[in-house]
Amino acid sequence: MHTYRVGTDVTVLNDHQEIPGLGYLPINAFVLHAREPVVVDTGLSLPDRHFVEDLGAVMDPADVRWIWLTHPDRDHTGGLFDLLEAAPHARVITTFLGAGILSTERPLPLDRVYLLNPGQQLDIGDRSLHAFRPPLFDSPATTGFYDDRSRVVFSSDCFGAPLPSAELATGTDVRAVPPTPCAPGSCCGPPSTALGCTGSTTTPTCATCGRCSRSTQT
Repeated sequence: MHTYRVGTDVTVLNDHQEIPGLGYLPINAFVLHAREPVVVDTGLSLPDRHFVEDLGAVMDPADVRWIWLTHPDRDHTGGLFDLLEAAPHARVITTFLGAGILSTERPLPLDRVYLLNPGQQLDIGDRSLHAFRPPLFDSPATTGFYDDRSRVVFSSDCFGAPLPSAELATGTDVRAVPPTPCAPGSCCGPPSTALGCTGSTTTPTCATCGRCSRSTQT
């Protein structure tokens, strides 16, 4: 895991995991340096990951006041319970559904839970965090947020995708990712039914990437 700063208020804790046959998936957690510091997600659930130790290179884990889980998938919750022990004053921000999903694996201390739904907001001293449901998500418990001071949007997995190399997955600027055609069938279906497809029925062009094409039967 390596860290880097985005603006003045956000530190990225960047990790990645190889997905055989697909590429390398960037897996990011974040620290929002606010009056009441917020950790956004807690990394991979793998035995060789040490999230709290990595967080300690950025800030004292004991100073964390909020742990915002964008959703309870295992690539977001790896260091959760260790962080709860290291940060005795922190509370976990999630939805009722998210708390239930988390508790199926290990009981979540309900006195450490703060339920927040899309459309609601949280005052953390020097700013407000506005919760929302991203337009794309892979868990029904997903909740992103907008920080009205730094103007940073935390969109969960809305823009997540495997990348072709570990170097790209650990990059600090998405503009470094070269434009490439989408994988066959990843964004195009038959033009009659697929959102964003235009062109002939034999070689449709995807409006998403502009270059995707695959054969389809008419």
